Amino acid sequence: LVLGVIGAGAMGAGIAQVAAAGGIDVLLFDSHDGAAAKAIEGIAGALAKRVAAGKMPEQDLGQLIARIRPAKAIGDFAPCDVVVEAIVEDLAVKQAVFRELEGIVGAETMLTSNTSSLPIGAIAVVLENPARMAGLHFFNPVPVMKLVEIVPGPDTTEDILQALHVLSGRLGRTPV
Repeated sequence: LVLGVIGAGAMGAGIAQVAAAGGIDVLLFDSHDGAAAKAIEGIAGALAKRVAAGKMPEQDLGQLIARIRPAKAIGDFAPCDVVVEAIVEDLAVKQAVFRELEGIVGAETMLTSNTSSLPIGAIAVVLENPARMAGLHFFNPVPVMKLVEIVPGPDTTEDILQALHVLSGRLGRTPV
């Protein structure tokens, strides 16, 4: 399983961390040069403190960080099975990202947004296949907060919702 995360801020980095902790390979992209690499360094630093405190084996830290790779461009997301977008709460920007993404990823790739304020249907309206789009809303700080909201859009299929429930469990989150 390959999970793409768009946005390397606090939410995107947290999502990348819990996915990697769940044994999932992660591609992390941010439009700001160096932001993804900086986020990975931040994750490593936070987890190193857990290792130093005896709360995490050092071997686990290395394995987890090795699962997260920075992506140079959204075009690198072609192998992703699921993508979580965690960028600015701007409808036009999100629509543009998903429109571009739909032309890059496979037809079976699940597309999700971490939005907390925009309707999923309003984002998905620009997609050729809005049935594969849903909300996957994490709470901050992601590594600590165990809840994740799965938000269907008007066209989201039951298969997508079920797959997101399974994914949420693998991420160590409780889906609602």
